[in-house]
Amino acid sequence: MTGSNNRSEGILIVDDDAGFRAYVTSLLTGRGYKLFEARNVQFAEEILASVNPKLIIVDYKLPDMDGVTWIGQLRDRGVMTPIAFVSGYWCDPKTFNWLRNILRVSLVLQKPVAAEIFVEVIESILPDKVSFHSYGSSQSEFNDAPSLLHLEAQNLLKEYPDSSIAKQELEKLLASQQPEAVAFSKIGFLRRKLEAEEAIRSARVAYLKDLGPEWQTIIEKLKAIKENPFDGIAIQDVLAAGHKIKGTAGSFDLGKVSHGAERLENIVRSLDPRATETEAEIIWAEIFRVLSDTELAIIEAQTLYGTALPEASGRRARILALTDSLGADLLTSYSKYADLSYASSHDAALTGLARVSFDAVLLAEPFASQSDLINFCRDLRLAATNPSMPLLLVTSKAPVFSPAQMSYAGFSAFLPLEPDPADVQIVLEQMIGHAEKARTRVLVVDDDPALTAYVTKVLDLEGFHATSLNEPIYIKEALEKSDPEVVVLDVIMPGLTGYDVCREIRNHPRWREAAVLFLTAKSNQEGRALAFRAGGDDLIGKPVLKEELLARVTAYAERAKLKRAQTDKDQLTKLMSRPNFLEHAATIMQECLEVGVPSTLSLIAIKGFEEVQNTTSIEVIEGVLSSLGSMIRGRFEPQILRCRFGERVFGLFMPDVNRQQAASLLYLLNQEFESVDFQDQNGEIFTLSLIYGIGSAPEDGDTIGRLKDLAIVELGQHTIVKGKI
Repeated sequence: MTGSNNRSEGILIVDDDAGFRAYVTSLLTGRGYKLFEARNVQFAEEILASVNPKLIIVDYKLPDMDGVTWIGQLRDRGVMTPIAFVSGYWCDPKTFNWLRNILRVSLVLQKPVAAEIFVEVIESILPDKVSFHSYGSSQSEFNDAPSLLHLEAQNLLKEYPDSSIAKQELEKLLASQQPEAVAFSKIGFLRRKLEAEEAIRSARVAYLKDLGPEWQTIIEKLKAIKENPFDGIAIQDVLAAGHKIKGTAGSFDLGKVSHGAERLENIVRSLDPRATETEAEIIWAEIFRVLSDTELAIIEAQTLYGTALPEASGRRARILALTDSLGADLLTSYSKYADLSYASSHDAALTGLARVSFDAVLLAEPFASQSDLINFCRDLRLAATNPSMPLLLVTSKAPVFSPAQMSYAGFSAFLPLEPDPADVQIVLEQMIGHAEKARTRVLVVDDDPALTAYVTKVLDLEGFHATSLNEPIYIKEALEKSDPEVVVLDVIMPGLTGYDVCREIRNHPRWREAAVLFLTAKSNQEGRALAFRAGGDDLIGKPVLKEELLARVTAYAERAKLKRAQTDKDQLTKLMSRPNFLEHAATIMQECLEVGVPSTLSLIAIKGFEEVQNTTSIEVIEGVLSSLGSMIRGRFEPQILRCRFGERVFGLFMPDVNRQQAASLLYLLNQEFESVDFQDQNGEIFTLSLIYGIGSAPEDGDTIGRLKDLAIVELGQHTIVKGKI
């Protein structure tokens, strides 16, 4: 070979699939071989100009020439290097005989290839192959070293301490009383198997990172084919990409992904650009299903092998920890259970909370002992994107506050620096539960479970709270249960079309402001007109691109939240509106009654407010109401509902709080409110105080209406807020 040296070195792999090259490289470099990689014949020839490999591994389908033709050219030039031929297609007897007998190919393999088998057969055809872990060739040599077998088993366990397979196989092997020559051979095979598994683990992770974008490219190509069934180039691109994924994913033991790619390849191959509209719809419906199934399989594999975020249902809490460098070192036990971000100053904490959505805030030393801790907590809550965010106090010192003061400040729990793991788990589960309620809610409606499973999985992983419905006739029940800001809705469903479902949503006062995004295979002008006429906000074309789905849902979720806030929240105080408050309170109250815990409804008014209205300006009045609203928003534990009940009346619904506990919390609210100096239009300073009425379940009644009526009666009697903590 011109330009090459005489000494054989390394192995050359020629394959246009980077994933498969990485797979082979990870397996063989772990065995001590040097690998040269080429993605086509041109690069392979450049390598051969300077390197004389001991083995060449050649794929069948190469971009610039098929592998069989190139092998023939090599043999014609007198290159007799051993060659392993690898193909994702079945090799028929005629081609097999040609490869073996005419082209002198040493080995013919079909993708996918199992790791341990691949290493075994590749080493068997190397010209200078050696027997790995050979301890002698005769039985007498083994008998001279009876402890050698146990020593090798111990070494293997030390190298792979976390492998249950190694432990089980070695235990069986050592207990089997087999001849040592046989036992050593089996240990050698087990070692090669473990080495192969270890080698492909990192390569599989890298492959999965690239597989997501590659699959999205296939979807983009399919969108083009759907718009233009005669796009032969796009069809060939999809077939080639699907075939490549089938082989490489199968080699990485990603069976569901490999099977999905094979199904897609078979269906796309059967596409007929001259098919009738009905025939095309049937085929494309199956393509959509395969795409969804395979996308789910990719996400599951990425999650399993650590290349994707964990599912939201099992995610770790994200907590902002307020402490100094010393405190951060002491919070290691908490970092085992949650992802901690740190802030070491008041300003840094407020800035972080305004920009990032945290599940909770953890206050440790020195913040946990500062004198104005309660006011600091109010600032944190008001600065946060989620004002009902729970607070966690962590300190080894005894709390200086009473339980009522802790609850009023918004602390959900108090834990020591070295907590019981079970206590941490319970607290974090509660915090994630609160965070779940603040997540954007999306309802996905489609009769195809595969598609809804895919869409909800993608949305969940991106921080949405997605639920699905496969029987659209139950849309009212699903809306009641999920209360979505966005509905992702299929158009063509049996029995009830997406247009009918959309009209039902628009006719309901509770969800008429929800954004409705249609999933449709018809994304042309006619499809858009029909969607908008039915009340939809936008279209998402099938097949569904993940980036497009997330962009549309995110944009319309923000818009829907703003619209709902105009009706669900009081614009001056930013508290819940009265109807929304009573609706949610009724639901939570029934839950409390079912589990046997109390709940309390409190109505609060400003004492002498009529006099203030008669003697001061509207700007001063609004300032007083806004100040009380901010005070209420920045206080109390996150599960307490807060609202502006009337012009001068505010409401609190407190689950798991009895009448006496509620009175203590209201006393603290009045204390803080009385300390505020207000200024009228003439510059005169004045102060105000609060009055309240309370209805508590189950002692006063078992409906929210009964508690409301009782609280109104007590409020009318001008009960002055007083009491002891």
